Amino acid sequence: MNLFSTQQADCERFMPTARGTVLLDGVTAPTQVLGATSIRIDGVDGNPITSTGRSVDAYARGIWARTGPLAADDHIVVISGSAKGFRLHVEYQLTIQ
Repeated sequence: MNLFSTQQADCERFMPTARGTVLLDGVTAPTQVLGATSIRIDGVDGNPITSTGRSVDAYARGIWARTGPLAADDHIVVISGSAKGFRLHVEYQLTIQ
């Protein structure tokens, strides 16, 4: 789960409600909360994130998971999370060759 906003305080209000898990091939991957970080989003007109072709300075904060390189094989990644009434559940099948 992560959030970006032009207001750093929005990130601070978001995190207390945020929960998230990542499963890699059925095994829980360690997650870590990263603090509000200044970012720049460069988009194109009409993009679904900022709707503008201009650069937007913002802050991002969220729950992240990382893993090392995956072996050549099929893998399943399941990401689930929630925050402030928003729920997310996605499942990816990755084929590493």
